[in-house]
Order: sequence, then C-alpha cells, then structure tokens
Amino acid sequence: MIDYDSNVDYEKYNLSDTQKFTIMVKAFPKLFESEKIFATKIFVSHSSVNNWVRHETRKIKATAKSEICNIFGLVYSVWDDSFASEEDFEKELLNYKKIQKKKNLIERHIMKPIENQQPLFLFEQAKKYKEQKEIQKALKLLEQIEYDDSSFKYKHHNEIAHLKAILLSDDSIQDWDEAIHILRNLYFSANYHLEEPEIITLIASNYKRKALYHPKTKTYKERKDVDMDLIASALILYHEAYEEKDSQAKYYDALNYAYLYNISESIESKEISHERIKTLYDDFSKQWRVDECNWWEVISQAEFSMLLGDTNRAISTINYFLETHTVTPSQMSATLRQLELYIHFTQDQNAIQFHQYLKESWSHIEKIQEIQ
Repeated sequence: MIDYDSNVDYEKYNLSDTQKFTIMVKAFPKLFESEKIFATKIFVSHSSVNNWVRHETRKIKATAKSEICNIFGLVYSVWDDSFASEEDFEKELLNYKKIQKKKNLIERHIMKPIENQQPLFLFEQAKKYKEQKEIQKALKLLEQIEYDDSSFKYKHHNEIAHLKAILLSDDSIQDWDEAIHILRNLYFSANYHLEEPEIITLIASNYKRKALYHPKTKTYKERKDVDMDLIASALILYHEAYEEKDSQAKYYDALNYAYLYNISESIESKEISHERIKTLYDDFSKQWRVDECNWWEVISQAEFSMLLGDTNRAISTINYFLETHTVTPSQMSATLRQLELYIHFTQDQNAIQFHQYLKESWSHIEKIQEIQ
C-alpha cells in the first residue's frame, strides 16, 4: 500500500472497482467458479459480471460489493484503499481476509459480590429508564456510576458502556459518532462481541442512521446525499450479526438487512428485486418459530411478506394479531417510523399500502380505547 505524499497525484493510483474485482477472481478462483454461477450468488445479471471481468465498466454498486465481500470473505475496506498497481493490490489482498471468529471455550468469569450495592442499584434503574424511554435520566445515572471510583464500574465496564451506547443511539439523542466509538472499543474488548453479538448489530444501526438521516435532526436525507459506503458497511455487519446469532434471534438482523438492501438497490438501481430477500428469508425461516404472542416477531414476519411483495399476507398476519393481542403506542410508533424511512427512499407501493393499513388500524384502536 502506498504511503501518503502531498506531491503525489493519487488519482492515477486508484484502481477501479472492476480492476480490483478481476484480481479477487484470480486470488480466489474456487470461490468464483464461473461468471454465471457468481452472478447468481450475488444477485446481479451475468452480463454485469461479464462487463466487470472485461473492465467495460469501472464502478460496482455498493450492494454487489458487499455481496462480493461476503463470498470472498473480505472486509469492505478492500474497496476503499489505494494501490500503485494491480500487482501491489494482489500482494495485499490476503490482508483483507476476515478474521475467523471462534467461540471462546473458556467459561465466563464469575463476578465476586460487589462491596457497594449503590452503583448496582443505579445501573438497574438506568435500564428501567431505558425501557420507559427516559433516556436523559438513564444517561445521568450512568454518569454517576462513571464518576464514582467504585469497583462496580471496573468490574462491569463493558456492560455499562454497552448500555450507554444504546442510549446515545436513541432517536432523542442521536449521538451516533460517540455511540460508534464506544461500540468499536467494545468489539475489540476481550471478545465482548462473542458474548454480545448485539454489538455488531448496534454498529450497523448507527452506520445506517448516519447514512440516511441528517445529523441532530429527525429528517431524512435526499437520495443523492446518502453515504453508500456506510450503507455497504452496515449491510456487511448486519449479515455478520445474522450469521453469529442463533436461529430464534436471527430475524431482527435479517429484517434490517432486507430493508437496507432494498433501500440501497432503489437508490443505485432505481428498482427493487425480491430475489435476494427471498433467499435470505428462506434460509432462516426454516428454523424460525414465530412467537405469535410477541409483537416484534409477528410484525417482522408481516414485514417480510410485505418486502417480498405479498401485502395481502402481511395485512392478514398483522390483522389477526391486532384482534387478539395488545400493542403499545411505542411499539406501533417504532414500526411506523421504520416503514416511513423505507418509503421515503424507495416509494415501494407495497410498503405504502401496508403503512396505510397499520395507521388506519391503530387510529381505530385508539378510538376504541378512548371510549372504554
């Protein structure tokens, strides 16, 4: 990799996406197999891969690049770094291989009883405030814990930092950069992410927010202003979290991946293909047993139906739940926000229809509750 020199014109050293792709194919021929097979694996046309191999185009869209990284086992930064020649890139390529994550076989350390119960009380209260959406109050309690020189904050440093990152990511705070900073430290802190795969999910979520929202506001960016490299990194991380979690927890990351994948496709290709999402859904739904009493699992199943173009099934699924179970305002609000974000960037007619149904249903429920 070349060292930075202010007198050098680096533009001439920037290999195109397709130049890098042909070197990847050369380095991993068994994973590539053939143009036709590879095109099917990454959900693009055979002609697209053909054009890449022949350097008839220079750029590869972000969703395709993230899929290529998944197949070749590379980190996404392989696309961003500059090299003086294809030979230099080929020499460095193996350094971009993902570190193989192996589960730690050592049992988790059992904590001794803490001397002072007060920080534990504050920490538990902060978690309750988080559930109640009292985010500022929760952050103030964490600040108290961090200020006091107690053994609790050292013994439970990772758990405290984890909760703080969640709070900073909240829509009412939106301190995404600080949250990402904390989460990156946690990822490399004694393999904490192996115990808490949610760390990877949270980093992906904050990348998504930075890419799609204007900072310190609740307004969406225009399509032309979206940071597609951040989107691609978020897709990689959602996919990684999806692979690490057990079958019952996979649905959350799969759904976030599906939403973001479609947004990226809509921005870069101006159209949405259901093929990638269907493959993903077929993969994890074989083992996913939906808890029909859990709003998040039922609505996720309905949203997948909507994303796959079967809006009638999505409405039927959620209609049964609304008739037999209770939904809280915060649950419905979060669901509607997710749909509104998606609709803003895709104008997906299935999503518009499903969103309208949910709004009307919730309005009807609220009127009945007022009468009662």
